[in-house]
Formats: sequence, C-alpha cells, structure tokens
Amino acid sequence: MSGTKIFWGQITVVFLIVLIFIWSGTQWTAWRLGFQPQLGPAWFDLYGIPVYYPPALFWWWYFCDAYAPRIFMEGGIIAASGGFLAIAIAILMSVWRARAAQFRRRRAWQARRGLPASQWPGTCALLRANPLRQGRHPRLDLSRFLSGQVLLLGGPLFEDHG
Repeated sequence: MSGTKIFWGQITVVFLIVLIFIWSGTQWTAWRLGFQPQLGPAWFDLYGIPVYYPPALFWWWYFCDAYAPRIFMEGGIIAASGGFLAIAIAILMSVWRARAAQFRRRRAWQARRGLPASQWPGTCALLRANPLRQGRHPRLDLSRFLSGQVLLLGGPLFEDHG
C-alpha cells in the first residue's frame, strides 16, 4: 500500500486518544488508591504528583483486583471508553475525508465541463475582491453585496449546462 493511501493523521489521532484514556484510567486508579507505595515506583513526579506508566493499570488490576474491585472497574471503564471514542472519531474522520474527496471530484468534473467557477451549483454569491487591499488574501467587499451590485448565483438556473 502506498504512502498516500495510509491516513497517518487519523492513525495518530486514534492512537493518541487511546493512549490518553488508558493513562487517565491509570492515574485515576492511582489517585483513588491514594498513590500507595504498593503500586510500585512512579515513572516520574509532576509537581509532587506521581505519574505512572499508562499500562500500569492492567498490571495492578491483575494482581490487586481482590482488594479494590470497584476502583479497578472505574479505571477500566475510563480506559475502555477511550477505545469507543477512538472508533467514533475514526468513523467521523473517514466520513469527513470521503465528503471532501467527493466535493473535490465534483468540482473537477464541473471544471472539465467548462463551467466557470462562478456558475458552479451551490455557489451563493460572487463577491468581488477589494482592489484597494494588497496581499495574498484580499478582503471580500461585502458592501457591494449588500448594495445589490453583486450578481447572486446558484439554484436551478445553473444546474444544467449541457
């Protein structure tokens, strides 16, 4: 599979969501257990609060579940909810990418048919750029639109140019 087919951004976002929720579940469990020394050494201290490795929750759960099952269940729910959220985010990002690709394909098809951009379906108004303003992104002159000097486009008139 080529590098253009792999959605690295989506993979990174989903991985980070899962990691953050597992780490949050670990820290929640450690906090609920009072950061006891029996939890083992912390990875590092952040302003006096011990921070543990993200997967430490699962080790503690396996070895100490009999002592505080409710607390470990809460930490597990926090960690598992990250997986469900990551799935939902991945689906939403895929739908968003598909819609963007469909939009680009539609615009390319309209350009191949020779339609000027101002007559593409879905164009609401053609706002002329203010010639007095310099720069890469000229400010659109809304006063012309409000005074009726701008041609409104879109709708069924421009749907079919065969």
